[in-house]
Amino acid sequence: MNKRTITHIVLLVVIINFLSQGRGETNKVVSLKSVASNNSTTNRPSWSVKYTACEGSTDTNGLSCNLRVENDQGNPLCTIDINNKSTNAFLKCWNIYRVAYLKIDLLDSEGKLIDKTELGKQCGTIPDQQQWEVLAHDRRVEWSSGQARTPGLGVLVAKQDHQYGTHFYISDLFELKRAGEYTLRVQIPLVQLVGSKFQITWLPEIAGKIQIRSSDAPK
Repeated sequence: MNKRTITHIVLLVVIINFLSQGRGETNKVVSLKSVASNNSTTNRPSWSVKYTACEGSTDTNGLSCNLRVENDQGNPLCTIDINNKSTNAFLKCWNIYRVAYLKIDLLDSEGKLIDKTELGKQCGTIPDQQQWEVLAHDRRVEWSSGQARTPGLGVLVAKQDHQYGTHFYISDLFELKRAGEYTLRVQIPLVQLVGSKFQITWLPEIAGKIQIRSSDAPK
């Protein structure tokens, strides 16, 4: 085998490695943890929870919400989204939800509220009319330039569940100190552009009983 052949083989191996690394980055699965919040649970105790799923009551418009709690990376991950049980489609609904938009409380077995973290204290913060207009404008600009997948407003489809929602980690939002039975209460708003105004409709609160266990709780 001459030097030229060896050189070609080496270059081919380098190219193959480069392309395979590129494909690996493209197909990398992003953990839900990075989606749930900006507050890392890395230095917090690890907790586990039995899978829980429940649905809230339905309002006069035929809307309700789902709540699911499951384990993810050593902490209970909660998912809340909207059901439309009616035969009507709701147009121009804001479909980009942040944890801060939710109203969330965690109560212990005696009905006492669990203290919130700094991130948890931000929950229930809803933009005002001017802020919604800025958010919608910026999103349209990003979408039109190809930087976003949706323009920010979409349709809440008739007779369809698991629409528009978000994720959060319980230990990101609450100062958990011991295992036990808890009640998680959550409300999610439907944000809809009606005419030129953003209208906020809070869906009925959903409350789920969850049993939290600890693997390395503080002593």
